[in-house]
Amino acid sequence: MAIDRTAPVPPANTPTLDALVQQIMPIAMKLGIPMLVIVGVDPQTNEMKLFGSQEARTALRTLVAEKFGLFDGGEAAWPE
Repeated sequence: MAIDRTAPVPPANTPTLDALVQQIMPIAMKLGIPMLVIVGVDPQTNEMKLFGSQEARTALRTLVAEKFGLFDGGEAAWPE
């Protein structure tokens, strides 16, 4: 995959995961991807993050729950 040279360069102190999302989102929009949710752990901060609009989270909730087995309603369930 080629690097999008039109994406803004993130500041040097931006966590790695944030920088990745800043590069991916313009590419996704350019390709017409209507919804995208990104979940990851930043290697610099060790912080877990979830990126995506509330609409995307709601629409993709069932797919994510199926893939990760989150239908039990327990602590690991995707919150409402």
